[in-house]
Amino acid sequence: MIAAPLPANEPARLSALHRTQLLDTPLEERFERITRLACRLLHVPVAAVSLVDHARQWFKSIQGFSVSETPRKLSFCAHAILGDETMVIPNALLDARFADNPLVVGANPVIFYAGHPLKGPDGARVGALCAIDHKPRTFTGDELQTLRDLAALAETELNATTLADRQSELLIALAAERRRALIDPLTRLWNRDGIMEILSRAHARALRERNRLGVLMAEIDCFKRLNDT
Repeated sequence: MIAAPLPANEPARLSALHRTQLLDTPLEERFERITRLACRLLHVPVAAVSLVDHARQWFKSIQGFSVSETPRKLSFCAHAILGDETMVIPNALLDARFADNPLVVGANPVIFYAGHPLKGPDGARVGALCAIDHKPRTFTGDELQTLRDLAALAETELNATTLADRQSELLIALAAERRRALIDPLTRLWNRDGIMEILSRAHARALRERNRLGVLMAEIDCFKRLNDT
């Protein structure tokens, strides 16, 4: 058995994982729904949303196994988070990294594994959505795309708490009158001043935490016509 090496950004990665505030929290339907869909659409007995912590992989949701965590040194997902692409192991018994892994040679063995990495708000890979079978198999191109699509949904849910907390911080920090002044009354979206306030705070936070900051701009075509209507 070959344990996965630590990612080069391990301290920052763990910090991003802990900021999600999901470790050791109760089961949530928003994640259970995704792993149930993974089992049904990919025809596998086991699917999980796995978060790779310092010495363990912890399952925010898992179908087909009755465990909540396993040691990180046994984790397939610890290998999956080393890259951006989906990791597929058609037959773990033929893979030197896993052939003598207790999860492979024990009861209900992990023989087939496919895992797509999940990223936190700053882009660090904090876990994986994985599909597992007890026998050797492969995935078609469509099945791989389904796994990636489900992983994108899991990633959105993974980051929802962190993003909501950041907006909550801003709302708490601003008085009610000030908030009203920063919201466009027609669209109920942040206006220019509101966006600049958010960017200023996000930039300061990124500097403090030594994270990168990205901005996405979207435009609505012919908005004046819609507004006039």
